[in-house]
Amino acid sequence: MNRPAPTRRKCATVIAALLIAGGLSASRPARADYAVPALGSWIAQSDTVAFAAVAAITEGVPTGGFTLQLAIDEVLVGTQRTNWSVPGSDAFSDDVPRLPVGTIVLAFVPPTPQAGGYSEGRVIPLPESSKAEARTVIQTVVTKGAALRLADVSDRLRSSTAELGAPLVLLGMLLEELTLRVTTDEATGIAGIACTTDASFRKDAQLWAVARAGELRVAGARSCLEMMVGASDVRDFAIAAADALGDLGARESVTALLGLLPATQRDPKVKARHAKSDVLVGAGSSNEPEDESNPVPDTGESPGESTDSYDGSAAGGATSPEDPELAGDPAKGARPDASRRTGDGGLAVTAVLSLGKIGDPLAVPFLARIAKEGDNLALHSSVVSALGMIGDKRAIAALESIAKRHPNPLVRTQAAETLSRLS
Repeated sequence: MNRPAPTRRKCATVIAALLIAGGLSASRPARADYAVPALGSWIAQSDTVAFAAVAAITEGVPTGGFTLQLAIDEVLVGTQRTNWSVPGSDAFSDDVPRLPVGTIVLAFVPPTPQAGGYSEGRVIPLPESSKAEARTVIQTVVTKGAALRLADVSDRLRSSTAELGAPLVLLGMLLEELTLRVTTDEATGIAGIACTTDASFRKDAQLWAVARAGELRVAGARSCLEMMVGASDVRDFAIAAADALGDLGARESVTALLGLLPATQRDPKVKARHAKSDVLVGAGSSNEPEDESNPVPDTGESPGESTDSYDGSAAGGATSPEDPELAGDPAKGARPDASRRTGDGGLAVTAVLSLGKIGDPLAVPFLARIAKEGDNLALHSSVVSALGMIGDKRAIAALESIAKRHPNPLVRTQAAETLSRLS
């Protein structure tokens, strides 16, 4: 139970502030990697886990500080107690918010702090109707411990439990706990949740399963993930599936990923398949990729020669290569928020990076073509990263051309540094 006392700023952190502000779903990436710790670790670091209600609010100093006086209603785990005073603040987003008197919370009460220090506690607001489900989740995690398996809590992830189920934040904590526990032994269960088509599982649980299917290389989920990437009406799932296909690393998925890219969607040649690898190559090319030695157009190229330029119809509007908000460390590629500014939410960028993770050289000519269309810095930066991951002689040739001829200095620098790492 003993642990270093955190700073005052982190005292009594409440993840549920995200829920009050609009929920985790609006603020986390499609991979369903939550900005919360695993549930088991929170329980282990707490002296008491209990249902409580806000009984009073005591104003504090400095201005904006206050203390929530909680009346403990039911202890689920740990030391029995009847009350807890938890400091909060209106000034810092990571402190406990000002919850109205009468609010029911799931309280994670810390051990008594050492002299002069602070202990970190957490509270999660929840409706009365969710207490039974929250109780079951907590008790299951405590009882199973390190032996927790997906099958133990799969019913807690179903859509039928959403209204009376655990709050979204607690669900996220449970999924993070499962991330630590689930192995390939439960591949069938993971694929079953990831590939459900009847909305029988909560959206966040399905997105989590999609990500795990990729990271654990659940081959049985590949076909449904390839179909999922085409679900443009459910963008979160398309992005998550594209990322998972990259983690799976199957060459057979190159076709589906290429189909997400504007440069290939409009090219009639892209429908031809390589006879042996089932990977798209240019039709009529004798299975040889087009010349990628010049992936960037000549500066004197007439507008008519680039009628298929990236116009944002499939992956968001083009962004200025000199946009200061997109500028970042060239060695690291485009800023993480750059892809979210495009209309596709980052789907094209995710597809490109997944092609790089798969590492099939037959994707090189298509990636090279993307680098000479439009002026989307995030997309072009992702192409450089993908070519660097592939790293064969054709990828190196494409990188050399980008390093010399791309109109944006950030992309040129990134390509040059990628070549340096490959040499």
